[in-house]
Amino acid sequence: MRVGDSFRSTFETLQKVGLLSLKPIDIGDLSIAPLNYVAKVMPAPESFASEYRGTVCVGALLSGKKGGRSSKIFMHSICNHEDCYDDLETQVTAFTTAIPAMAAAILIITGQWDAGTMVHPEELPPDPFLNKIRELGLDWRVTSIPVPNESFDSVELVGL
Repeated sequence: MRVGDSFRSTFETLQKVGLLSLKPIDIGDLSIAPLNYVAKVMPAPESFASEYRGTVCVGALLSGKKGGRSSKIFMHSICNHEDCYDDLETQVTAFTTAIPAMAAAILIITGQWDAGTMVHPEELPPDPFLNKIRELGLDWRVTSIPVPNESFDSVELVGL
């Protein structure tokens, strides 16, 4: 996600003056972590949702081998802030962040993903995940990109 220069500058200033620290400081008879104070006085993120406008594309450019041949795809979701707010009273960033986490939790709880130990999500079968996020309302598309005769690392594109 790209954030604007103003946001980044504000964040850097808060960090430089110590307001992002979780280490409590004493203020009179009180002890409070500066970050907790900042969080308390900031407007709730959902209060901005009705003001967001435009369309967001979240995607990944993937390259590797599929069926022994070089392949390159762009896998992405396109969502509109106004539509998301009309449906859910939230903005697209919250929606596109929450749906994949919720899908993964559902797959683990229902036993469709049985990692048995701590693993990277990329190590689990992708099809149940991709189907679940679509079922939960986050549609996605895959666009094939022509690949000239060049070699890629031996990464497999599985389940697409």
